[in-house]
Formats: sequence, structure tokens, C-alpha cells
Amino acid sequence: MKLKPQATVFFSILLVLAGILGSWALGWWQTDSGKTPQRLETLNAMGEAGAYDPADIRGSYTLSEINNLYEVPLEDLADAFTVERSRASGFKLKDFETLFPDPDSEIGTSSMKLFVAWYKGLPYELKEESFLPAPAAAILREKAPLSQEQHAYLDSHTLPAADKGR
Repeated sequence: MKLKPQATVFFSILLVLAGILGSWALGWWQTDSGKTPQRLETLNAMGEAGAYDPADIRGSYTLSEINNLYEVPLEDLADAFTVERSRASGFKLKDFETLFPDPDSEIGTSSMKLFVAWYKGLPYELKEESFLPAPAAAILREKAPLSQEQHAYLDSHTLPAADKGR
């Protein structure tokens, strides 16, 4: 059986559209990325099961989204990372480089993951060396249930941060 080129193109387009419509009907078709992180299956230090996994925090998250998902007060997030409180709600993690331009400072998304995990007492495996600005370390020492190992880690992984004026 021979098909004309026009018929082949028509059937190819029809097949692609049928695949898209079929996956849409089954609920598999998703064109935007969801900003809902995975949930933890283990209990955190405060006895909460099913909390969101801090390892899923991405650079596209705003401080407001972290506040809503992980229930860390927006003021603590802003103060910890020296973000002006007036800008805190819409501030994206990928913009840390504007606050911490020194490439040796190592303050980034991994720092926020560490801060949120320890602040909430959630399990978190350090996959890379993460540093925290001094205000973040101070907030953790004051408000988080830290172990001796975590205190020692903060002692060696805290960087001085310039006050940006909140």
C-alpha cells in the first residue's frame, strides 16, 4: 500500500493530536511546572508527618512560596538572608547572587534548603557543602531544635553578611 506524501503528513499530525488529546483526557498532559514539592514520609523532630521535603526547594521559589509551603515565617526568611522586608514576598532564591555577589560566599539555594530543614527540624541530607549568612545561623541557634553536630556545622559554615537594611 502506497500513501501520498500529503496523506502521510495528515496522518502524522492526526496521530500527534490524538496522543495529546488522549493524554489530556487521562490527566497526564501538563504544560506548566507545578511548584509543589514532594512530601516527606518520615516524621520530623516536631512529630509532623508528611511535611514538604526541603531538598525540593528550587531557585525559582520566592520567599513567600517557601513561607506558604514550609510554614517558616516570612520575617525570619528575610532577616536570615538579609533581604529587605519590603521586597521579601516576591524575592526569588535565584536572586541571592545580587545580595551575595562574592562567588566564594557559596550562599544559594542549598543554603535555603539547609536553613528550612533545620528551622523546621526536618531530615535533610547534605549533598554539598552549604554556608549560611551570620543572621541565618543566629536565627537557627535561637529558634531551631539543633543537635550538637548541627551547632558544630554552623560554627564552621557561617559567613559574615553585610546588613542590607530591612
